[in-house]
Amino acid sequence: MKKKLRSTADRSQTGKIMSSLGMSQMSIQDLKKVDGQAEAKVVLRRVVTKAAGSISSSAQWGQLWQNLCRLQELSFSAVSKEMILEEVCRALLHCGSFGLAESFFAGMDGVQLSPQSSEKLVLAAARDLFYTSKSPSSVQVDQAKRCLGIVKHSPAIQHELDTIAAVKQLPSLGVEIAPSQLRNMANKMDIIEVVLERHPDPARNIQRIIHLAESLGLDSPEERQQVKLFVAHSALQSGGLVNLPVLRQKVLHPVVLCAVTHEGEDDGCVLAAVVVDLLED
Repeated sequence: MKKKLRSTADRSQTGKIMSSLGMSQMSIQDLKKVDGQAEAKVVLRRVVTKAAGSISSSAQWGQLWQNLCRLQELSFSAVSKEMILEEVCRALLHCGSFGLAESFFAGMDGVQLSPQSSEKLVLAAARDLFYTSKSPSSVQVDQAKRCLGIVKHSPAIQHELDTIAAVKQLPSLGVEIAPSQLRNMANKMDIIEVVLERHPDPARNIQRIIHLAESLGLDSPEERQQVKLFVAHSALQSGGLVNLPVLRQKVLHPVVLCAVTHEGEDDGCVLAAVVVDLLED
């Protein structure tokens, strides 16, 4: 008799929770029949996404967590509490509630996400924010950076931060590329070439340009050499012979100079124009 009463009470509580979560269309039996993690994740994500749309306070997020955990205990055994926490964290990131997300990522009621799961969630959310933004100065770019700060630093996190820094630096070098455009660029070296085309004095800013290239992921020895060659070539093509001391000092590679004729302004004598190549390290 007690068991029957307990079962009735559990069904009643499950029904109330499902109703509060907007799951009225599902029966308790439907919930219990959910089979396998893949199907369970689909149902759970749908529930969390729908519930998140009407949440406006941290207390409500806490209540959502409690309701989902109780539902799991009563009738939704196909999901784990780690899965519930993952979906709630995903929803918080999607809503831009980064401060509260930090609390959930730190763990709830003894439940914690693995470092790998946490990083995966944060990277996905940050990339979505960053690569859908239309301008380096858009709010989404700053939100992406904030999002990346939620979890422990890692090479993958640093790579995304470097990319954000590179895009935000570009306007000061005379180029503005929307993050949404960057995603579809097959060759990031094209950005360096555009910067050099528009920059009046690349030799004096070679370290900035090299740092920009590295931030864009152009950091192999071969790519660094190519960037330096582009800078040297651009500086000398623009007639910047006066910049040669700067170039020699900052490129940090041997430079081969071949003279060709150039008419001098004062006496018509032959001055050196330049063909540049970078030798091996």
